[in-house]
Amino acid sequence: MKENTTILIVEDELITAAAIEELLLEEDYQIIGVAADGTTALELCRQAAEPPALILCDINIKGSMDGITLAGQLKQQYQSEIIFLTAYTDTKTLEAAFVQEPVMYVVKPYNDRQLLAAVQMAFHKIYQKEKSAPSVKLTLTTREK
Repeated sequence: MKENTTILIVEDELITAAAIEELLLEEDYQIIGVAADGTTALELCRQAAEPPALILCDINIKGSMDGITLAGQLKQQYQSEIIFLTAYTDTKTLEAAFVQEPVMYVVKPYNDRQLLAAVQMAFHKIYQKEKSAPSVKLTLTTREK
């Protein structure tokens, strides 16, 4: 599958964030960090050796930026896939979230199997996208060899 299995967790509830991180580490995913707000999330991505392939993002986070806005910025800057984790199921929130084209929208409370299934779906989508992307192959001329 994909070599870059890096994940950024954006969750302002510390106990929830720690549980997600522990679960994903047990499954051998690489966590580049846990952020409680948009500013920290952006900084973690800037400092990372490679951008996160996947962002698990709560919608209602601390700070001036909500998770939907943050997800849009991160998706645009780093082409990361998004999984929203939230308790919100109202139409307005769903419509706003869908604009960011998340892989999944996981409603709290969820169990570990649901979260892992969402993460696996996201990495499957990433893998399929990479597999179907045309690869650029350079051919050297006789003189260049």
